[in-house]
Amino acid sequence: MRRLSASIGVISLILLMISCGDAGSAGNNGNPFEPANLSQGSNGLGTSKNSVTNPAAGPAMDPVTGALSAAAVPASAPNAPANLSGGNSTITSKATAGPKYVVIGFNEQGLNWIQQDYSELMIMAPGNNFHAQVIKRGLAPKIVNTGVVVKYSVPGNTYSVGKTNFWDYSLNLLGVSLAANKGLSNKGLSGKMKVTANKDWAVLGVPLTPMLDTTAENPCQFAAITVTLNGKKIGAASSPVIPVSWEINCNLCHGSQSVTPAADILAKHDSAHGTNLKNSKPVRCAACHTDTSLGKYGTGVSGMINLSRAIHGSHADRMAPAGQNPVCIACHPGISDLFLRDVHATADMTCTDCHTSMTALAGSTRKPWVDEPKCGSASCHVRSGFTFEQPGKLYHQSKGHRGVMCATCHGAAHALGPAINAEDNAQAIALQGHSGKIDTCTVCHTIANPGSFNHNF
Repeated sequence: MRRLSASIGVISLILLMISCGDAGSAGNNGNPFEPANLSQGSNGLGTSKNSVTNPAAGPAMDPVTGALSAAAVPASAPNAPANLSGGNSTITSKATAGPKYVVIGFNEQGLNWIQQDYSELMIMAPGNNFHAQVIKRGLAPKIVNTGVVVKYSVPGNTYSVGKTNFWDYSLNLLGVSLAANKGLSNKGLSGKMKVTANKDWAVLGVPLTPMLDTTAENPCQFAAITVTLNGKKIGAASSPVIPVSWEINCNLCHGSQSVTPAADILAKHDSAHGTNLKNSKPVRCAACHTDTSLGKYGTGVSGMINLSRAIHGSHADRMAPAGQNPVCIACHPGISDLFLRDVHATADMTCTDCHTSMTALAGSTRKPWVDEPKCGSASCHVRSGFTFEQPGKLYHQSKGHRGVMCATCHGAAHALGPAINAEDNAQAIALQGHSGKIDTCTVCHTIANPGSFNHNF
């Protein structure tokens, strides 16, 4: 790609932070993985409970398309940026005479899932994978992957040490003492993003927690992206969500007044498998059971079943006492923090419509994080002349129209637009004036009708 002109410059996207939880208060008491000294409040589940009106129920949503108007974005939340304030016309940048560059961000998973307490057991570690794509607008828009510096931060969330005790136990869990506020990939809560082979920009392993610096909790925070070229400003404001939750409800089945859920889990493992984990705390599950999401810290022991198979398989026929439908949210976020909050949720679909059963997830030939649902499967999206995921790639890795990442236009997995919460709709509204997939040509093109649309890469 031709090197960009030196007349371009710095873009700062300062974005608001509100919650995709369903009610609100600071704190997380009752979380089975929450240390007592981090407790801020109690709702019995340890979930984020910040109040947000569901825009799907409001008059600002089109009853046919499900799209939200600009007025549906909350403007009174703390740290709301000027471009969202008051729901005014400044957030509808859909005219052809727009900015020269546009920046659109997305998260890989739709909701990063972590623990708050690591003193006894580590299933997953803090680590949010976040992407952005920079596009130069024009008659023939160009994807920018050279000549610029792309930086990220999370306004209002500048540290994680003390919000979780992960760093207190990193040496015992991982064999290495991690630097404060640095994750498994040595990334912090701000820094540079790197260009990928897909021509987008990414940072992997941001150790974000849902607790803000104010101690309020928010599972759907917004990132800020700065793109720098020769000290000048480029781009249009957007609002990518960088979501994270530590809602994990093992206490629905494990523990008692005298035994923590984590201790109960380890004791039951000892009883079933002849191990001595209760006397080996803190225990990293991936020390034995491979979890590739943890990188070099998740290699496990040769011959042992992987962690996904171990957990899903051992619980597949034991979920009735948890009393949840779908059963997935007894462990994954979903009772309070919205994991599935997109068009699929609007269509009354649940986890098992795509991920099938826990027994299937425990299949002996399944590769976790690789063998995942495909949008373009025969039972889902079939459309003449359209392709969906690229061969051998997942949704968040795939490109479509002229090399644009699928998630750049459609949103993150589990948060595909139009979402049922305002936060995940904010970026699309800021760019084109309505929620849903990016379908307004002038977001990237400088003419309103650039010709026939080719969905394929």
